Amino acid sequence: MQASSVDGVRVVSGALDERLGVFMARLRQARMRATEPAIHDLRVSMRRLIAVLELAREVGPGAGVG
Repeated sequence: MQASSVDGVRVVSGALDERLGVFMARLRQARMRATEPAIHDLRVSMRRLIAVLELAREVGPGAGVG
């Protein structure tokens, strides 16, 4: 794997960690208080997590990048 590929994987990995943390926080919030804003925030965080997962699939090891 080239250095630029490794850097890309690190960036995506960091974004994935961040998005997963936000998603888990929003999930706990929605479970405690299922209000419309809490559910909206959960859905937004879920869509953003899915977007980062799709990106990770493209730049991850074995994706043919490089």
